[in-house]
Amino acid sequence: MFEHERIAVIGVSSEGFSFGRAILMSLINIGFNGTLYPVNPKGGTIAGLSIYRDVRDIPGSIDLGIITIPAPAVPSPSILFRFANTTAFPSSAVAAPLG
Repeated sequence: MFEHERIAVIGVSSEGFSFGRAILMSLINIGFNGTLYPVNPKGGTIAGLSIYRDVRDIPGSIDLGIITIPAPAVPSPSILFRFANTTAFPSSAVAAPLG
């Protein structure tokens, strides 16, 4: 997992406990050296990072997406993961739908 440079964590809350928040904070605490993109429709900030309201707002592409929202709320993979010259769901994506 740590060869990735750009990770989006979908379902991060700026306050309180959430599975996404726990994953994001764990990546920060272990010293992940890449770029982290927390995503939540409510926006906000966490640990000095802006929370993107939509994964489509993330500039460029991501290497790994960690989905931590209820399954019915998960958009289609073609919306979630934008990679150069492909719309296929990346084999490196980790899905943990809660519901």
